[in-house]
Amino acid sequence: MKSSPFPGMDPYLEDRWPEVHARLIVYAANQINSGLPNDLQANIQENLAMYGDDHAGTSIRPDIHVLAAPLEEIPESQRTPYAVCVFRNTQPDQFEIYRAPLQQRLPNVPIPLRPGERDVVLELQPLIDACYRDGRYYRIDYKAGPKARFNEQDSDWISHRLRDAGYL
Repeated sequence: MKSSPFPGMDPYLEDRWPEVHARLIVYAANQINSGLPNDLQANIQENLAMYGDDHAGTSIRPDIHVLAAPLEEIPESQRTPYAVCVFRNTQPDQFEIYRAPLQQRLPNVPIPLRPGERDVVLELQPLIDACYRDGRYYRIDYKAGPKARFNEQDSDWISHRLRDAGYL
């Protein structure tokens, strides 16, 4: 069984993102649970929004959720094709950016817990590697370009990487 020809995020996984994302959520919850204090638990759930006369747009959401930072608020020097954004409940108007350039392994990302508690570290690379392996994405046809658009430098790097790995 082959691994992805890319050291970090495989841009061809975007073609199958709904399925990859579902796997990633489960794997991330499992990994987070292994590092949580005994009185906490990572669950997989969606937002719940209530509408009606009594609940004018009330929304209940998990303590941790995926939320992208506005692109215009990310400094140009921090922008990469992929990035992870962490918001902390103690500073809801601020965020931390963890860059994920194509040429590098995915970063480890701190997951905030309760105030005063040490963050749990989410190791993204093993998760995306497991998604690739378990989803059998090694069967991807790398001869066609990825659906996602990249700048010229990243597009050239993708082509060279695939050629060097024998996929083109």
